[in-house]
Amino acid sequence: ESSSIDCSATPPSHVLLARPDVVIVSKPPDVTAADILARAETQLHALGVSSDLTSVSRLDGPTSGIMLVARGTGATAAAVHLQAQFAGRFVVKRYVCLCTGAPLGAACATGAASAPIHTAEIGGTTYSRVSPSGRDARTVLKVLGVFVQ
Repeated sequence: ESSSIDCSATPPSHVLLARPDVVIVSKPPDVTAADILARAETQLHALGVSSDLTSVSRLDGPTSGIMLVARGTGATAAAVHLQAQFAGRFVVKRYVCLCTGAPLGAACATGAASAPIHTAEIGGTTYSRVSPSGRDARTVLKVLGVFVQ
């Protein structure tokens, strides 16, 4: 199996990059991470390569972005290593968000919000909310620009 796969021949391509131990997939908004994993497995299978994937993190349903996924089952070295990296908070996630309403400040203004976030799965859907029983979380923001209507 080659060290990289050209996935551009299978539109729509959810697999952006495939390496022997990891895959990077593109998740559109309003699609679950589990659905994107299933689509990526189908795409890899169609390319004739090993298609077992293990989720090591997720993006919320409304969120779009890229996801790092381990190749193989949850017991592979890649999956165990990546899950430990996310669990140990050694991975930094960066989000860009377009907001409407009153600006949070002028361009280049910065701010931060800290709160304990509790995540629970209810009926197959994962929810996160501020709760005293949650894990400490910190969001740092920077206003990249302000658009006047």
